[in-house]
Amino acid sequence: KLWSRTTKDSTSEDQLIIKKCLNTEVETLGNIRHKNIVKLYSYFSNFDCHLLVYDYMPNGNLWDALHKGWFHLDWPNRHQIALGVAQGLAYLHHDLLPPIVHRDIKSTNILLDINYQPKVADFGIAKVLKDSTSTIIAGTYGYLAPEYAFSNKAKTKCDVYSFGVVLMELITGKKPVDADFGEIAMCCTCKNPSQRPTMNEVVQLLIQTDPCLTDPYKFSTKTRDASNVTENQPEEVES
Repeated sequence: KLWSRTTKDSTSEDQLIIKKCLNTEVETLGNIRHKNIVKLYSYFSNFDCHLLVYDYMPNGNLWDALHKGWFHLDWPNRHQIALGVAQGLAYLHHDLLPPIVHRDIKSTNILLDINYQPKVADFGIAKVLKDSTSTIIAGTYGYLAPEYAFSNKAKTKCDVYSFGVVLMELITGKKPVDADFGEIAMCCTCKNPSQRPTMNEVVQLLIQTDPCLTDPYKFSTKTRDASNVTENQPEEVES
């Protein structure tokens, strides 16, 4: 799959931003190998055009699958997608040193292969957590964690919040809804970041809520707060 960003008609400032995003994506994905993270094969860059070469994803992205009705995602497929994204994020947060915060987890950045296995994509604004967690705000309205929008500090719990919103997207439009699945999503989107689970914990909870299990794990939380998801694609923000 060829993915490109052209800069021929862009301003000098736009070109610098695009080049920075390209460099971030290449540097980040060049060192990452995980089944649920998109694989970067090669890239090409010159003044007029930037190309990134990835695996071809025949089923597009999760947003289109959920909101455009191109094909039906049954409950086992939705669970598989949620678990795969959680495992990819858990790898970024817990298996890498220093950890990486994606900063823009949303359904359009989750690609689906021929078997509906999810691949987390678009690392153009990813943040490597070293000594400092301060950064400019970058992401998408509706998926941004509240504390990130106010403090300009990107931490792993910001990705957890965004993942919770994606879980809510997976739940809506499919009935009956697994109550445990909804509880995990609501916990991920808790306003207090200290009360959100880690991605390793999310992975374990999702494994326990596999629809094939007869006695799913009962996940309880007092939190009942989640972001609303609109039918239109949310607006990206960078300031």
